[in-house]
Amino acid sequence: MSERIYYLDSLKVLAIFAVVLIHSASTPLYTTLPSDALFAYANLLDSFARFCVPVFFMASGAVLLSRDYDIADFYRKRLSKIIPVLVFWSLVYAAFRVTVKGEAFEPLKLAMSFFDGHIYYHLWFLYVIVILYLLAPFMRRLILAMSHKEAFLLFIIWLAVAVLLPHIESVSGLKFGFAYREFGAYSGYFMLGYYLSRMPSSKPLSAFVMFAVSSATIFYLTGALSLQKGELVGVFYDYSSPLVLIQGVSIFLAFKAFEGAKVFVHIARLAPLVFGVYLLHPIVLEYAYFLDDLLLKTALVFTLSLACVKALCLLGLNRIL
Repeated sequence: MSERIYYLDSLKVLAIFAVVLIHSASTPLYTTLPSDALFAYANLLDSFARFCVPVFFMASGAVLLSRDYDIADFYRKRLSKIIPVLVFWSLVYAAFRVTVKGEAFEPLKLAMSFFDGHIYYHLWFLYVIVILYLLAPFMRRLILAMSHKEAFLLFIIWLAVAVLLPHIESVSGLKFGFAYREFGAYSGYFMLGYYLSRMPSSKPLSAFVMFAVSSATIFYLTGALSLQKGELVGVFYDYSSPLVLIQGVSIFLAFKAFEGAKVFVHIARLAPLVFGVYLLHPIVLEYAYFLDDLLLKTALVFTLSLACVKALCLLGLNRIL
């Protein structure tokens, strides 16, 4: 594979925009009744954007697992980038919690928040990236060693143990000893992206239908269960739920079907900036409270975050982005 694959870069841009959309829509889901029109609107937007995290990891896996690495060199290059970013933005958001959110300055509590991954609601993503970087060279060797039949069997095991059984537990209340979400929902998406990127391009209509049906089903089930309980029931929002898996795979395949499209060349120009958008956007979102329309708020927060990241890059602060 070439160094830059425009449809994969474009998928990352779309994924981060969808993350901003989810975060913009989250407040009404927790502060309004399920019978309110605003709740339904927020649920609609959120339901159609749940693919964001799976797609980002699939696009990343499609790139990183396509090359061989010297493990020490890979760790030196990747971890030397992500660890300073994790530390820097943890300090930024610790300060943000104290100075803007008005929390008491408790150094021990903040330090523990860093180690348990709860400095701020979106920074969990960086911890997962660190883990995937640690595993990536070994995943690459596993991919090279497995036959297609063995890879498919591994996918079935992952699907059952990390996706289907945990979801059945969440929906039904039943418990299964073999359900283990921590088996690696995100590492599964990471490897799945590699295999999807090597599938022959297919007609996009079926992918769009899969996306529409899975998204509409998430919207309907979330709305119905929330109405029944009187508050948000987000079990179908889970990034490792079967419907979100279908949603993510369908978006990936739809983009792959158009992988030669010129528009991806233009969208991909934003790809080097969107990780910074992910890191920065909660601060921008905090000050976008004056906008009521959730889509307009998302567009503004995404655009302003892009502009801020670009400015930071021009100032030579790329290492923290």
